[in-house]
Amino acid sequence: MFKGGGRKLIRRRSVDHLIKEVKQVVKDYPPVRFIRFADDVFVIRRDEWLEEFAEKFPKEVGLPFYCLIRASALTEEVAELLAKAGCNSVSMSIEAGTEELRNVVLKRNMSDEQLTESFRISRKYGIRTHSNSIMGLPGTTIEDDFQTFLFAKKMRPTAPQFGVFAPYPKAPLTEYAKELGLLADDFDYNTTHYNKSVLNNYTEEEAEIQLRLSYLAAAFCYLPNFMIPVLRVLIKLPLTRFYSFIEATVETYIRGILIFPGAHPRNPFAFIQAGWS
Repeated sequence: MFKGGGRKLIRRRSVDHLIKEVKQVVKDYPPVRFIRFADDVFVIRRDEWLEEFAEKFPKEVGLPFYCLIRASALTEEVAELLAKAGCNSVSMSIEAGTEELRNVVLKRNMSDEQLTESFRISRKYGIRTHSNSIMGLPGTTIEDDFQTFLFAKKMRPTAPQFGVFAPYPKAPLTEYAKELGLLADDFDYNTTHYNKSVLNNYTEEEAEIQLRLSYLAAAFCYLPNFMIPVLRVLIKLPLTRFYSFIEATVETYIRGILIFPGAHPRNPFAFIQAGWS
């Protein structure tokens, strides 16, 4: 699509054009308390666009905002400008707890040191972090999943999130699972369970344990390290539905209060109701 004809790979809207749209949204859809930018990557590096945005956005809009960014892009210079612009929170994916899984299987090209530094920088500039980690990657074990939890806990994200790998048609990771013999060529993608592995290298009980770990991992990221052995015991208990309620309630709180402030009412009964639903 982008070869020849003098076309560029990426087109960026001007800061003024972007702010104009935000102002229109604020005017036409009150009340607007928070802005969420949904670009897969909001900024890549410190440049003239980000410098201009950091100057104009707080003056002309003045609302807190959230954006997505690669951890490798959150340098001191970028974090400083995002904080100046009013960035409340960012999403930075961790994906996996080891470099081999993160870079060889998922091809993320980010080291443990880069992630550690980026999460440190975010805390330094008061930018809250929403992290994503994937359990049940093709060719892994539940112990690999536990290491992913431990690494995410070490990063100290504001709002850690854990999900189980779900295959999508023709996605590279899906083809990789088929190459390993973990997914049938005629797999019916309509049967993919929410948050439960469909790969054949897990027994039914192992899949349940994995699901329980994904449900409890976020809550245990906030607990002291001496509670980790308790988590190993809890994931073996047949309380999947109850753990799902815990995950939903924790998720509602940390996203609604910390990552997207104002998105949910602060009444605790409202959180419980949301989690129950």
